[in-house]
Amino acid sequence: MVWFLDVLGALYIVGSCTLSALALVLFSPYMENCMYWPKFEAHDTFSLLTAVLNAQLPLLPGNKLVSLDLLAPSAGIVGLAASFGVNPAYPRLVVYQELNTLPVAIAGLRHLDTPFVNYMLTSYCWVDLDRRWALAHTSKRLERCRQQDADNGAVYLEAVLRNIDMGSWLNQNEDKFMGLIANAVVASGVDGASWVRAIMVHEILSIADELAHWMVNGLTRFQLQFGNRVQIGIDEQITVQNAFGGTTVFSIKSIPAVDRGASWTSATMMHGLANDFTAINGNQSLVMNSSQWFGAIDPTQIEANAVGLPLGQMHQLIHDRIGALGDIDLRWIAPPLDLITTVSAFNDAVFTQLDADNNFYSAFMALPSISVTIAPLQWLDPALLYTSGNPMCGHGTPLPFVQRAFGFDDACGTEAPFAITVMPFNGLFSMLMLNGTTTNVCAQLPSQTEVCVLMLAKLARAMSALSPPMIPRPDLVSLNLSKMQFVLNRSELSIQLISVLDDDYAFFGWIHMYDWAMNMREVVSFEGDRQTLNLVSYANPPMSSVGTSLESSLGAYLWYVSGLVTLVLAVLAVVILGFYICSRPSTVRWWHFNRIVSAVWLNRSILLARSLTATLCLATAPIEPSITRTSVARLAHVSRSPVASLMLANEATWFAYVVHDFMHPVMSGRTSFYAPPSAWLATAVIATVDILAPVQMTVDMHRICSMKNMDWQVYCNSATIAIGSPTRMGFVFSFQCAATLVCFALAIALVPVPPRISSPSALLHASVFIFDRPQQKTTEGVDRVTAAMGGLFYFSFRGVPYVFNVNLWRFIAADAVGAYRVPLSTNRRVLVEGSTSKPLAPATVRHRWYLRASLRHLLLALGFTYLVCTLTSNILYYSVVANDLSNDYGWAGFNSTGAMAFLANAFNRQLLVATSVPDFALDSPANGDLSQLYNGTTTTIVWAESSARRQLFTPRPLADIVRDLRAMNPCMLPWMFTQYCWLDLNRTWAMAATERRQERCATMTANGAVHLESALRNVNNWTVWDSCWGTSFEIGFGTYLRSSDSGQRWLTSLQSPALSVADEVAYWATFNITSFVLQWQNYKTPGMIDTISIQSALGWQYPLQLSNSLGAYHTKQHTSLKMYWSLASDLWAIATNSTVLGGSSLL
Repeated sequence: MVWFLDVLGALYIVGSCTLSALALVLFSPYMENCMYWPKFEAHDTFSLLTAVLNAQLPLLPGNKLVSLDLLAPSAGIVGLAASFGVNPAYPRLVVYQELNTLPVAIAGLRHLDTPFVNYMLTSYCWVDLDRRWALAHTSKRLERCRQQDADNGAVYLEAVLRNIDMGSWLNQNEDKFMGLIANAVVASGVDGASWVRAIMVHEILSIADELAHWMVNGLTRFQLQFGNRVQIGIDEQITVQNAFGGTTVFSIKSIPAVDRGASWTSATMMHGLANDFTAINGNQSLVMNSSQWFGAIDPTQIEANAVGLPLGQMHQLIHDRIGALGDIDLRWIAPPLDLITTVSAFNDAVFTQLDADNNFYSAFMALPSISVTIAPLQWLDPALLYTSGNPMCGHGTPLPFVQRAFGFDDACGTEAPFAITVMPFNGLFSMLMLNGTTTNVCAQLPSQTEVCVLMLAKLARAMSALSPPMIPRPDLVSLNLSKMQFVLNRSELSIQLISVLDDDYAFFGWIHMYDWAMNMREVVSFEGDRQTLNLVSYANPPMSSVGTSLESSLGAYLWYVSGLVTLVLAVLAVVILGFYICSRPSTVRWWHFNRIVSAVWLNRSILLARSLTATLCLATAPIEPSITRTSVARLAHVSRSPVASLMLANEATWFAYVVHDFMHPVMSGRTSFYAPPSAWLATAVIATVDILAPVQMTVDMHRICSMKNMDWQVYCNSATIAIGSPTRMGFVFSFQCAATLVCFALAIALVPVPPRISSPSALLHASVFIFDRPQQKTTEGVDRVTAAMGGLFYFSFRGVPYVFNVNLWRFIAADAVGAYRVPLSTNRRVLVEGSTSKPLAPATVRHRWYLRASLRHLLLALGFTYLVCTLTSNILYYSVVANDLSNDYGWAGFNSTGAMAFLANAFNRQLLVATSVPDFALDSPANGDLSQLYNGTTTTIVWAESSARRQLFTPRPLADIVRDLRAMNPCMLPWMFTQYCWLDLNRTWAMAATERRQERCATMTANGAVHLESALRNVNNWTVWDSCWGTSFEIGFGTYLRSSDSGQRWLTSLQSPALSVADEVAYWATFNITSFVLQWQNYKTPGMIDTISIQSALGWQYPLQLSNSLGAYHTKQHTSLKMYWSLASDLWAIATNSTVLGGSSLL
């Protein structure tokens, strides 16, 4: 029977170590990041989370707190890759719709840099808050101000001047301010002079007092006007709360602020105070009340400054139909709440049914996403010519196609057809709003009739499969939303409008409405003295978004510490099993293995860390991306299995072990009765709670934003996601304490007071014998295996027995303490007994007769002084170390606004002149920086905008080129800007557009970028390529190549298995390819992330970012495509019947 129990005990130890190792596997996904969000990076949860939140944020109802269920089917994403982008219109939504409250405006004005004051996009109506002196350019505009802007603080110059650095502003603008405004106010009388004196010496009030002053004067909002001088930047973040209650903040949206310079086309409508100051001649005033008011002398001065005189035909038409140029208010119109509600309900219905209905899923996924070129019925007359669809563009050339509408980023450099993209969501929404009525839709797509018929049939099929709840159609007719065109009918130019919800245009109109609600389009009111146009913009293409990187210093630390527990248990298990095999004792305390080894061999803090790691897992919701159907993704709660819950709960009870260990001295008599049951109870209850009521993720959406320079940069925190529960953490630990107290109380009540038995040896930890029942607690000793668990190892050297004590880390002669003796019995047990040898004699303190009492006092004083110095040095050492170790580099004094900014600027300056400097002396006076100080709280890192382009054209090894080509999205390959000379590397098939161009190609034979084969050979996914360009490639190349054997062989070779990078470079070399140089273009901006590495004294390297610029396409703002429009445009043009190149070969 004894041997059977020993076998079970050995199996218990092996099983315990195995489960301990498996627990590390359970811990690992949670410890990947500082949020303890399992598999957050491994499954790229960030991409899905960002896409879902960015889709929900435009629909957020104002500045309200909304709880969102991110696990619901309605929080899904169709086509994650296509959804991962940022809408450039979003910052304007935040600024114009939410950051228009008085407290936000006051705070924003006080952070407004002086050069930005005059360029703030507002058209002032009055000088003062009492409306005594008017600044409107015309009497009709002043009347509009009274009707629409009396409560708008942005139209009062005083509201702005009261909250800026007036002294700094006057240093730059005093002459203009006095000459054009203040002098006229002073001349109006005593009140005017008093007002000017007061405003020039005004001291800024507290925000609360200023707010009260504004409200007394009837102000309720601060609404800026729409303009495209600046692409407003935004940095939008979310906060993720972990189980500790700590938070991690990371960005879900980042758009840099960009001054658009010459692309500021809205300046023709309204151009702000800066241009007013430059437009008016001397001895005149902007104040309408003044006798020198410019409007009474020469009212054309504003228009002359805005567009020049005489007005062109289109500008004259705007002047006559809408109002004077430079005096047209541009009001951004927010989507009505009922439209937002309808679109939200529609999206919810679609995603819910995609998840539940196979028929609808099949019909929906069959819907195309297609760009269609529209010619509304009233503009189908072939005799009509069109010069522009944008009132901000006044120099268009008459063309025979309807032109696109206005848009924020339209620089008026390209005249593009009027086209929209019909996508599954907006197309189906339109069908639903019209109850399937599609009369005259295809008649407005004369070049795509067949495509239109097929598209409508698929939309009708999807609509019939959709069974949404009652979704009311919002009443938007009263908004008078329109599209406009400058239409030339023979010699007569006119502005013509179509209502987007007109019966004939309604199908496309409701597409616009869906896009408007989703912030993909904007609606702007062009309000002049004669007419107001509420125009819908074209759709804004999404911009690239930045990724995120998460640190996991604490998580990694906890995992490694937990691994140390497993390692120690495993090593000790091997050691004691070895001892057992050698000595075969009969009373091994197998079942106390974890208790004894953890108490003796492991630090309590290590055990607490292991318990904390398991508790973090239990207190964190296991949320992971879930692909419910192909192309449909959402977040899902992946429940832990009961076995996993039980294992984590068991690991969490290491905390209880520590508690029991602390309580040994006062509760030793009953430890064996209360400790194991309390741990079992805690494990069972914690596991049951985790199984039946797991932690749930909560999401609170509440957009809180602030501004820098008003309409320049926005900073937002828009959501708080609680992935962990501090309450559950507290429950796990507190229940273990409660279970311990309850079980101890029961032990007191039910178990008689056991006899107090002394320890077999002072060298033994209490856990070795404290868990024995009274009948087991004898003084006869412990066996060698149990002693090894307790950290005592017996051996003899030259016949002398010794004990090695792990905790004391020393050898002790066995006879000195009487701890060990080796009996002659056959079971070979080693007994640990109480001390039987004579006690060690205490050291004799010998007092030397010649030591005087004064010397003893001196030594005492010196000893005390030494103690004080030691403690002081420890404190000083901490202060030094705190400075040196305040960062991972061990760099004293390093911070983000000081050394980091200086380093980045120093390297960025050096990189302008050289990319390789062997010994770059940072402390050289030559590397000093006079542009700014680095001892404040704000510094600027500056890098050249041309850095990315310069790097792009720096010669690189062909091996790097091949790797980059293989990493490229196949759909983007034709947008790589180069003008191809030949299709193949052997230069058999020429691609130049003209013979003279082909002759120039003869000088480029060594450039792999002019051979299309160099790119095609390295396409990483031909299925993706075919989905984007397969038809075009077949028309442009495939049809001709298949007419010859050599062409067929070449086509076959393209899709053969890729060579290694080295072999590919060698293959290029056989055709004398030595370089890969692209051409210059300006329809896209290359992005670049540039870093340096800092190496610490430990040899570890850390990256430090010097610059980070996002790549972006801006096909509406370019000039280079006029020279050559890229292979992508060639492939588009040959694949459509709407161009003269349709069906043509590119060879």
